[in-house]
Amino acid sequence: MAIVNPQPDGPDGSLWPWLAVSLSLMTRAEGPVMALSLAVTLTPYQVSDDIQMLPQGQRVLLWGDAVKASAEDPKLARFLQAIETAGQAYLSEVA
Repeated sequence: MAIVNPQPDGPDGSLWPWLAVSLSLMTRAEGPVMALSLAVTLTPYQVSDDIQMLPQGQRVLLWGDAVKASAEDPKLARFLQAIETAGQAYLSEVA
């Protein structure tokens, strides 16, 4: 999976046009609702003869309860909806 880096400029002026993605999510019961812990790590990389990662350009995004946070963050709400829609579509096809 290749995600385009919206800020591809590296520290020395080189281009890092792609983002490697690490995504971790976990639902848990929290009272009468389901909460969702979410961690996203984005690491810029470039491809030449091999793949070179730029660890110092890494961004880590964390939410203790992403569902709750999405109530005030429309971009996060769209991200969660896309994950839910894709997950449901896949599971509906393979089940």
